[in-house]
Amino acid sequence: MALFIAGCFLNTANEVLRDTWKQQPEHKGQLYTGGFFKYSRHINYFGDLMCVTAYALITSNGYAVSIPLFLFCFFTFYNAPKLDEYLSSKYGAAFKHYAKITKMLIPYVY
Repeated sequence: MALFIAGCFLNTANEVLRDTWKQQPEHKGQLYTGGFFKYSRHINYFGDLMCVTAYALITSNGYAVSIPLFLFCFFTFYNAPKLDEYLSSKYGAAFKHYAKITKMLIPYVY
């Protein structure tokens, strides 16, 4: 249950922090790298993975294990690269630097 709650927190809290930051006029057009986004470019996706992994563990259902595996592959090979491409075109050098020093999905790992 703790894994599920932590995943929900990572996803939701960081979206709220980013949205609050972006609403400030002085941040217009700037890349947000605060909160847990300093550890992962797609920390909200990592939160999603934590939630569905917790679900799979709680249910002890073999089929449920396929959900986090599918999402990991989807985020890693499709969604995150597409979003990175978009962010690179929108923020240019700022995003390229951010991508160079920040893990893509799993903080400190990948």
